[in-house]
Amino acid sequence: MICTRYHWRGLVLWTNPVVKGKPLMTLALGVHTPLVYSKSWLVHVVYCLKDLTPLERFWLGIYLNIFNALLQGVLKLPRGEEFHGYMDKAIEGEVPEQYRFKPSEWAFLIVVGPFPEKLPREIRERLKKCD
Repeated sequence: MICTRYHWRGLVLWTNPVVKGKPLMTLALGVHTPLVYSKSWLVHVVYCLKDLTPLERFWLGIYLNIFNALLQGVLKLPRGEEFHGYMDKAIEGEVPEQYRFKPSEWAFLIVVGPFPEKLPREIRERLKKCD
Protein backbone atom coordinates (compact mmCIF):
# COMPACT_ATOMS: atom_id res chain seq x y z
CA MET A 1 0.00 0.00 0.00
CA ILE A 2 1.07 3.56 -0.71
CA CYS A 3 -0.34 6.67 0.96
CA THR A 4 -0.34 10.07 -0.71
CA ARG A 5 -1.99 13.31 0.30
CA TYR A 6 -4.40 15.59 -1.47
CA HIS A 7 -3.89 19.27 -0.62
CA TRP A 8 -3.16 18.47 3.03
CA ARG A 9 -6.81 17.53 3.69
CA GLY A 10 -7.28 14.23 1.91
CA LEU A 11 -5.54 10.90 2.18
CA VAL A 12 -5.27 8.65 -0.86
CA LEU A 13 -4.54 5.00 -0.17
CA TRP A 14 -3.30 3.05 -3.20
CA THR A 15 -3.82 -0.65 -2.47
CA ASN A 16 -2.64 -2.14 -5.76
CA PRO A 17 0.16 0.11 -7.11
CA VAL A 18 2.51 -0.67 -9.97
CA VAL A 19 6.03 -0.60 -8.53
CA LYS A 20 9.18 -0.68 -10.64
CA GLY A 21 11.82 0.03 -8.05
CA LYS A 22 9.73 3.06 -7.06
CA PRO A 23 5.99 3.48 -7.56
CA LEU A 24 5.07 4.53 -11.09
CA MET A 25 3.41 7.89 -10.62
CA THR A 26 2.73 11.29 -12.09
CA LEU A 27 1.31 14.58 -10.87
CA ALA A 28 -2.33 15.34 -11.64
CA LEU A 29 -2.88 18.57 -13.54
CA GLY A 30 -4.25 21.31 -11.33
CA VAL A 31 -4.40 19.39 -8.04
CA HIS A 32 -0.70 18.95 -7.27
CA THR A 33 -1.08 15.47 -5.89
CA PRO A 34 0.64 12.26 -6.91
CA LEU A 35 -1.32 9.79 -8.99
CA VAL A 36 0.11 6.30 -8.64
CA TYR A 37 -0.38 3.93 -11.54
CA SER A 38 -2.55 1.11 -10.27
CA LYS A 39 -3.36 -2.43 -11.34
CA SER A 40 -6.96 -1.72 -10.30
CA TRP A 41 -8.94 1.49 -10.76
CA LEU A 42 -11.71 0.62 -8.33
CA VAL A 43 -12.22 3.85 -6.34
CA HIS A 44 -13.79 4.20 -2.89
CA VAL A 45 -14.48 7.61 -1.36
CA VAL A 46 -14.99 8.06 2.39
CA TYR A 47 -15.62 11.43 4.01
CA CYS A 48 -17.48 13.15 6.82
CA LEU A 49 -19.77 15.68 5.19
CA LYS A 50 -19.73 17.88 8.30
CA ASP A 51 -15.91 18.08 8.23
CA LEU A 52 -15.65 19.46 4.67
CA THR A 53 -16.10 23.08 3.73
CA PRO A 54 -18.03 23.80 0.51
CA LEU A 55 -14.71 24.61 -1.19
CA GLU A 56 -13.20 21.29 -0.09
CA ARG A 57 -16.27 19.44 -1.39
CA PHE A 58 -15.78 21.25 -4.70
CA TRP A 59 -12.09 20.21 -4.88
CA LEU A 60 -12.97 16.65 -3.96
CA GLY A 61 -15.31 16.63 -6.95
CA ILE A 62 -12.50 17.91 -9.19
CA TYR A 63 -10.17 15.16 -7.95
CA LEU A 64 -12.77 12.49 -8.61
CA ASN A 65 -13.24 13.90 -12.12
CA ILE A 66 -9.50 13.48 -12.69
CA PHE A 67 -9.80 9.82 -11.71
CA ASN A 68 -12.72 9.50 -14.11
CA ALA A 69 -10.59 11.02 -16.90
CA LEU A 70 -7.81 8.54 -16.11
CA LEU A 71 -10.24 5.64 -16.27
CA GLN A 72 -11.55 6.83 -19.62
CA GLY A 73 -8.05 7.35 -21.01
CA VAL A 74 -8.48 11.12 -21.38
CA LEU A 75 -5.48 11.66 -19.11
CA LYS A 76 -2.56 9.29 -19.46
CA LEU A 77 -0.08 8.11 -16.87
CA PRO A 78 3.50 7.45 -17.93
CA ARG A 79 4.29 4.07 -19.42
CA GLY A 80 7.07 1.65 -18.65
CA GLU A 81 10.00 3.17 -16.78
CA GLU A 82 8.95 6.72 -17.60
CA PHE A 83 8.69 8.97 -14.54
CA HIS A 84 7.94 12.68 -14.40
CA GLY A 85 6.56 15.36 -12.12
CA TYR A 86 8.18 15.37 -8.69
CA MET A 87 9.87 11.98 -9.10
CA ASP A 88 13.20 13.56 -8.18
CA LYS A 89 11.70 14.07 -4.70
CA ALA A 90 10.61 10.42 -4.32
CA ILE A 91 12.94 8.75 -1.88
CA GLU A 92 13.11 5.52 0.05
CA GLY A 93 12.95 5.77 3.80
CA GLU A 94 11.59 8.54 5.99
CA VAL A 95 9.59 11.38 4.47
CA PRO A 96 11.21 14.76 5.21
CA GLU A 97 9.37 16.59 8.00
CA GLN A 98 8.09 19.45 5.81
CA TYR A 99 6.28 16.95 3.55
CA ARG A 100 4.73 14.79 6.25
CA PHE A 101 0.99 14.46 6.33
CA LYS A 102 -0.57 12.97 9.44
CA PRO A 103 -2.95 10.22 8.35
CA SER A 104 -5.08 10.91 11.44
CA GLU A 105 -5.87 14.43 10.15
CA TRP A 106 -7.53 13.66 6.81
CA ALA A 107 -10.98 15.04 6.08
CA PHE A 108 -11.61 12.56 3.28
CA LEU A 109 -10.15 9.24 2.22
CA ILE A 110 -9.89 7.89 -1.30
CA VAL A 111 -8.95 4.24 -1.70
CA VAL A 112 -7.76 3.27 -5.18
CA GLY A 113 -7.80 -0.46 -5.74
CA PRO A 114 -9.48 -3.17 -3.69
CA PHE A 115 -10.63 -1.97 -0.26
CA PRO A 116 -8.20 -3.61 2.17
CA GLU A 117 -9.45 -6.06 4.76
CA LYS A 118 -7.28 -4.32 7.33
CA LEU A 119 -6.58 -0.59 7.17
CA PRO A 120 -3.53 1.04 8.76
CA ARG A 121 -4.11 1.90 12.44
CA GLU A 122 -4.20 5.70 11.90
CA ILE A 123 -6.90 5.35 9.26
CA ARG A 124 -8.98 2.98 11.39
CA GLU A 125 -8.79 5.41 14.32
CA ARG A 126 -9.81 8.36 12.15
CA LEU A 127 -12.78 6.42 10.73
CA LYS A 128 -14.03 5.81 14.27
CA LYS A 129 -14.21 9.61 14.77
CA CYS A 130 -16.40 10.09 11.68
CA ASP A 131 -19.81 9.65 13.23
